[in-house]
Amino acid sequence: MGMLNNSMLNPQNNPYRRALRLDGLWKFRPDPESIGMEQGWEDGLTDAQRIWVPEASGDLAAGEERLEYRGDFWYEKEIFVPMEWKGREVSLCFAGVSYRAFVFINGVRTGVCPGGGQLFQISITEAARYGMENRIVILGDNRKTEASPFPCACRSAWLTVVPRKFISFLRTSMERKNAAILVKYEAEISGKSADGGVLEIAAEVRGEKTGLVARATGKTGILQISPGGIRDLYHITAYLKDRDAILDEYRQEIVFDGL
Repeated sequence: MGMLNNSMLNPQNNPYRRALRLDGLWKFRPDPESIGMEQGWEDGLTDAQRIWVPEASGDLAAGEERLEYRGDFWYEKEIFVPMEWKGREVSLCFAGVSYRAFVFINGVRTGVCPGGGQLFQISITEAARYGMENRIVILGDNRKTEASPFPCACRSAWLTVVPRKFISFLRTSMERKNAAILVKYEAEISGKSADGGVLEIAAEVRGEKTGLVARATGKTGILQISPGGIRDLYHITAYLKDRDAILDEYRQEIVFDGL
């Protein structure tokens, strides 16, 4: 089964990462009697409606009964996984499925989101068929969301790929020190150097107007911004390096939160 990561980085496109949005028309079928698993719906939905994701299922259905629906529900979509992605880390990412979700690829359960409609990610690296269409099926259960205005919500979804060695976590916090702002960062890495070397993180802060502001190395560090009266928009970029080679990068906007 694929690994669930609910502390994931947001999907992002850059020279090392790809994120393909899966929003659009999906098949949908309610399952009020919870018979889908017995009847093999994970292998594909029959007698299904077509519905937009990330909209809620009730938006396309008339009648109070549908809008008040609580129970199991299923989504399905065919996706193509490129052959050139083989050998990299391929995942399905969801902005949330209300309330709990089981995810199947080609009829095999690859992961589960335990609840709460949170952002989650499931690896399909081993389960995917490369250079072919793959059937993604989601079994949702919204019985614990009585207060939700949406009966069966499936939010935005992505098919993502990152290198086998990648930045798996990046967190920042800010504090003011006199006229400067200190950006503290913490990064985590997945994977090891192929020849026993040491993978390292290099981080930098840039402003849209001021360009490069600060640099640091290490999985944790502090970067100092001294605006000097210039109003600017800043971002931090973390690079995963193996000696001089860049293996991955991840960019995050810096929000000062009232500092």
